[in-house]
Amino acid sequence: MAPSVFEIAPGGQQIIRIALAPVVRARKAETPFRLLVRELPPPVRTPNGPTILLEMSVPVFASVRGAAPEFTVRAAGASGVTLTNTGRAHARLLQVGAGGSPTPKTPRYLLPGASVTRPFPVSDGALRLTVADAAGLRASEQDVPVAAAVLAGDPVLRGR
Repeated sequence: MAPSVFEIAPGGQQIIRIALAPVVRARKAETPFRLLVRELPPPVRTPNGPTILLEMSVPVFASVRGAAPEFTVRAAGASGVTLTNTGRAHARLLQVGAGGSPTPKTPRYLLPGASVTRPFPVSDGALRLTVADAAGLRASEQDVPVAAAVLAGDPVLRGR
């Protein structure tokens, strides 16, 4: 990353450049990273009180051409489902819900190959996913049927 240390004036901007190693660029699925931005303490501290410094962790994804998230929903016991991203790109989940209400503790991102298990009332019929596009500009909703698979004993349903 260049520059690795810089100062930004109030209201200012700073462009940084990040280079990816050839091994990362050759992967078939996107690669997630975290960009850590830390505020450094001022050179002269004032004795009037504590100094508060900010730190931000920003998700960054090295994408792969044509990669997209895909979802598999499996029954997880009598009252839950496991949502797995079987695609080659992350999914930015805005909301995961059932029966018109969101399930508790929805993750923000579901990385390729990652899973999350949440409670789900079997009688509601579908898991509703609200997913942002890669740029975060548009959201799409999709209903993935679950209850029929749970009741019929078929453990896997696919949605995209």
